[in-house]
Amino acid sequence: MEKSQFLKEIRVYLEKAYLNLNPVEIEDILRDYEEYFRDGINEGKNEEEIVESLGSPKAIVDEMVKSDIEDGKYTREDFSTFFEEKERILDPKKIKIPKLEVNKNMKKTASKMLTVLFDIMYFPTVFFIGIPTILITLMTFTALPYFATTFGVINQSKMLLIFPIMLIIGSLILEGLLLKLLVKLGLKLNKRVFNSKSKTDE
Repeated sequence: MEKSQFLKEIRVYLEKAYLNLNPVEIEDILRDYEEYFRDGINEGKNEEEIVESLGSPKAIVDEMVKSDIEDGKYTREDFSTFFEEKERILDPKKIKIPKLEVNKNMKKTASKMLTVLFDIMYFPTVFFIGIPTILITLMTFTALPYFATTFGVINQSKMLLIFPIMLIIGSLILEGLLLKLLVKLGLKLNKRVFNSKSKTDE
């Protein structure tokens, strides 16, 4: 550390400690250190060596404050601001870290966009797959007598038609239930998303 930086830091710490007590004292102390540097340079020392022999500016001012209190020149209450600043620096719990707040409007917009995107992809897929499947099954059911006549099944045994009919009816019921379940699931997911957003807004 060079002389200019050392004196600058000394001034900063002195002003924190003594500015409200005796500003003149600050200038007197700085002049003393200026003189100390001149004497050291005259003795052949460089600025770094002089700074190293003096110690850190903060430690120097801390010692000055402690000495003035012990000598009765000032009381600890006189340095209340200085000690509060010092304790705040030493105690991480007292350091206030600014919290990053998420923009609520952006959050709402993003949530709405995701919900709309989900609806656009989900419901058409359910209906485009479910409804044609049901229609194909119905068409198969209505065409069953035609196929039976074509292949001569009716003339052989009407009992042979019961199993395909039961299978088709069962398929229709299952497809209808599955379509209903998928629609309910989509609506339930939408409801959950909007409910969670309303709670967040509150």
